[in-house]
Amino acid sequence: AELIDLGTWKTHKFSMANGMNNLGQVVGYSRTSTNAGATKAILWEADGSVVVLPNLSGMGYAQGSEINDSGVVAGVSGTKAVIWKKKKVSALPSLGGDYSIALGINASSWVVGNSQNKAGEVHAALWKDGKAIDLGTLGGRFSTANSINDKGQIVGSSETADGEIHAFVWENGSMKDLGAGMIRNLNSEGLFAGESPLTPTLAGRGRGRDYSSQAVLWAEGEDVLRLEMLPQTKYSSAFAVNDSGTVIGVTELFKTDEAESSASAAAGNFHATVWVP
Repeated sequence: AELIDLGTWKTHKFSMANGMNNLGQVVGYSRTSTNAGATKAILWEADGSVVVLPNLSGMGYAQGSEINDSGVVAGVSGTKAVIWKKKKVSALPSLGGDYSIALGINASSWVVGNSQNKAGEVHAALWKDGKAIDLGTLGGRFSTANSINDKGQIVGSSETADGEIHAFVWENGSMKDLGAGMIRNLNSEGLFAGESPLTPTLAGRGRGRDYSSQAVLWAEGEDVLRLEMLPQTKYSSAFAVNDSGTVIGVTELFKTDEAESSASAAAGNFHATVWVP
């Protein structure tokens, strides 16, 4: 596979790609420095050109999260969930609070993410036909929808009444608890990618130590598939799965003499990973 450096915008020092469509368009953001600074939503065209997507009026921050094959981009500008259609920005309504973010979009331009409601809680949200729909939670105060496919299946994670974080799938108007863990992405066939605690079962109480999670695939009605971990691995997570079942994500590697509490990211021990079926 060929590696292509998408670059940054003008004099910016940092950029991140968040989503890509089947036409080779990529969205993400570019900013002046690694940890801070002005942040602009960026569309990298298939021909290599870089387009800055406009902010909402008065907002100094924006990033693109996902793009569909019609070129509609979902993302955030300032504290508002937005879409860019024909490179023009529009704010999406919130669930009644001051904050929202769009994280996924499907071919019908249905958008998912999360939004603060009037009570100050942050709930998973679906934006459809210009309206914001509260998808609820699994009993807790927080949930987020991370991805939606063309069948209208939505996946994400939610706090439970016991304060745990569980993965969910939302379809046909209801949220189904998939057990401890989180889902980041799903494909058109309803295969879910994410991570689950390194415990004997997916359900059950307690998440264990925060770093002890494993990349997994879910499919409704089937056993959870835990993806292979490299030796000395304490953490892995699946970020996306395509229709062929190929999974991309990240693996954290520890040296044999490295303390489990060490800052592995600073040591450069997070590795991009591909799992091929």
